[in-house]
Amino acid sequence: SKSSVIREMVELADRTGLLCYRDELLESLIEREKLCSTALSGGLALLHPRNHEPYMFEDSFVVLGKSIGQVPFGSPDGTTSDVFFLICCQDDRIHLHVLARLCMMCHQSSLLLEMRGTNDPEELHRILVASEHQVIKQTHRN
Repeated sequence: SKSSVIREMVELADRTGLLCYRDELLESLIEREKLCSTALSGGLALLHPRNHEPYMFEDSFVVLGKSIGQVPFGSPDGTTSDVFFLICCQDDRIHLHVLARLCMMCHQSSLLLEMRGTNDPEELHRILVASEHQVIKQTHRN
């Protein structure tokens, strides 16, 4: 369910050791999703807190989660989601940069398709890094 995905993503964030206020993050994500879903077409959701407070995190970071099945997460086109990024940034500038980069990676490369092909964390990381390098190269060419 949507609520269980949010809870699990907060658990992943907590395991990084960079999250200072677990309950505040959970509440903020729930509040943000009530305003408007962070789900996008293509099975992707980019979760993030409503406000970017520098005290909430030791440093900015992103966590990735994949669900075994499709989750109705509130995508505008009614599709379900199975790939979830939780963006935890200390300020709006970093948040917007990370959000833009992830959107470019998901829409200008085969990132989502490749990620769906593995459950190995090291392979997922390799795929993410390769996708980011590909997008950076494309941006510099244009």
